[in-house]
Amino acid sequence: MIMTSLIQNDVTVYTDFLELLVQNFGPSGTSVSSFNLFSSAGYTTVSGNNATHHLMFSDHTKNIYIPPVTETETYYRWIDPSFKKALEKLESCPLPTLGWCVIDEFEMSKCQRMSSAFSAKRIQPEMFCLQANSTIDCMKLIKDGYADMVTLEAGDLNYGNGPFYYAVAIVEKVNPGLLISNWRHRRTCHSGVGKAAGWIIPLNTVLDTRQ
Repeated sequence: MIMTSLIQNDVTVYTDFLELLVQNFGPSGTSVSSFNLFSSAGYTTVSGNNATHHLMFSDHTKNIYIPPVTETETYYRWIDPSFKKALEKLESCPLPTLGWCVIDEFEMSKCQRMSSAFSAKRIQPEMFCLQANSTIDCMKLIKDGYADMVTLEAGDLNYGNGPFYYAVAIVEKVNPGLLISNWRHRRTCHSGVGKAAGWIIPLNTVLDTRQ
């Protein structure tokens, strides 16, 4: 999940920016040889220690999905009405720069290299990187207007009506009795190891129920 600033009400600036990044630096991008957006290989500290994985994005990411307007409209049914009103009152203005917040030196290294790659392709808006101590601090920087974007995990998300996280589980129609609580010994496909909705929650559920 990528969080963006609410100061700009024209979210198409951000979505267009993300789509352009994938077109150039995604797995099938035209400039992936110069910079791989979804790879964390090759980033080390000054002392030469190996970098961690999943810097800014999961290493297993294949694409960034930008939902159509018909889907984003349904999102407003989940949030507090006052939040939507606040969005509608925001005034639009040009976005000359875009600040991406990171939480450690490895992500900072990748972010700076990413910024240089974008600049070489003249991708706008111009991106800069800033480092905070945690995702919470990054969210505060976004709230205060010092940053615009940050990558978050499910545990960091919060809606106006409480800390809920929505996900969809799909089963064959011929198995109407198959639930998230009783799929032990079944073959399942997950969105990613370590992901909240795609791994941690369903596994914890089946371990608790033993079904």
